[in-house]
Amino acid sequence: MTSKLVGKLVGTLFAAGILLAAPALAGAPDWRGADAETGQLTAVGDLTQLARDYPDSSTVRLRLLNALADAGNTDAAGMAAIELARRGYAFSPQSEGTIAGWLDIDYAQWFASAMQVNRHQIAPSSLLTTVPAEAQLVEGLARDPKSGDLYATTIVSRALFVKRGEADWQRLELAGAGSLAGVAWDAKKKLLWVASGDYDQTPGEKVSAALIGFDPAAGQVARRLEAGGMVPLGDVAVGDDGTVYAADPVHGVIYAAGPTDQALRQLAAPGSFRSPQGLVPAPGNRLIVSDYRYGLAVYDMGSGRVTRLSAAKPAMLDGIDGLWRRGHSLIAVQNGTSPKRILRLELADDWLSIKSVTVLESDAPGWTEPLGGTLDGDRLLYVGTGRWDRFGDGGALADGADPGTTDIRALPLGK
Repeated sequence: MTSKLVGKLVGTLFAAGILLAAPALAGAPDWRGADAETGQLTAVGDLTQLARDYPDSSTVRLRLLNALADAGNTDAAGMAAIELARRGYAFSPQSEGTIAGWLDIDYAQWFASAMQVNRHQIAPSSLLTTVPAEAQLVEGLARDPKSGDLYATTIVSRALFVKRGEADWQRLELAGAGSLAGVAWDAKKKLLWVASGDYDQTPGEKVSAALIGFDPAAGQVARRLEAGGMVPLGDVAVGDDGTVYAADPVHGVIYAAGPTDQALRQLAAPGSFRSPQGLVPAPGNRLIVSDYRYGLAVYDMGSGRVTRLSAAKPAMLDGIDGLWRRGHSLIAVQNGTSPKRILRLELADDWLSIKSVTVLESDAPGWTEPLGGTLDGDRLLYVGTGRWDRFGDGGALADGADPGTTDIRALPLGK
């Protein structure tokens, strides 16, 4: 894109109210709370404000684009599409053709080039192992750093599956388990923390949600932290001080428990988050939270303040499922955007903003839906073929569906 066209584009986006000045990196912007009603907003004015509040959300920007088009303002809708393209969004070929008709020749040519770039496959990962079809609806992964044993959680099978060395995968039952989702390794306690919860796909008798601390050496549950109800506990993280965290992606709740706590307690006020997923404990007594539809937030556990983890340049930060800390960066599995991607987010020194976004993998061949994973030295191990679309209420298979095996892939992250 020429500098003249860049200037024209930026001016047009500002005039349309679609592009806003980037926030100063020295001051983290406050996070706007979100609830079910936020997702029901349809008026152009409301969605324009929502895009200001969540500038890194492709979901919000797409809702704004559709509202503008429905209102007949195709000029502004075209500019909204340009802004999504700048952030890496890939429209379908059919949508690309419609949008091109809203743009003048310069914008249309740039938009076509952007779509080629955004749709380009990046696939440096390789197949590590395949979990058998007996493990129905694999969601999370963890690896014991000492033994090298690899654990996979399952929603429908309600069990851990473990692979020890070259041996086949084996089923491992946890006492009192519901659907098993997020999982994280506690290096100090040498426990595997597993989220047990209640999902629509949970078969059989329901049990109260809990974080289960499994001791692999003893082969038994060593600790159980109840959440106090039938909720779908999802992602799990462990802080350096031994505090464990779990997210409820349906009710927007984040739970925590310290080393001596007997049950989970709620963090943040209700309505702070709509669908929290990936969690990363960060320096300064903070927790980085991926809100699936709206982007990345930082929760200060001392003050209770929630701020937005903003990017220095236009970015697409919604749709992030798995999230892990690696040095001064975050590794993110982004499966709620087009295209699906795996990202490296380099953070500023204060951990309150993002200096750069690097796409490590995008729309890789063989993916269905990349899901949970675990850092393993200089690589990310992750679920490459998520099967959520194959299972319905109570774990019933969709008509004609095969439960399918699950590919575990390994992505080199570099030194």
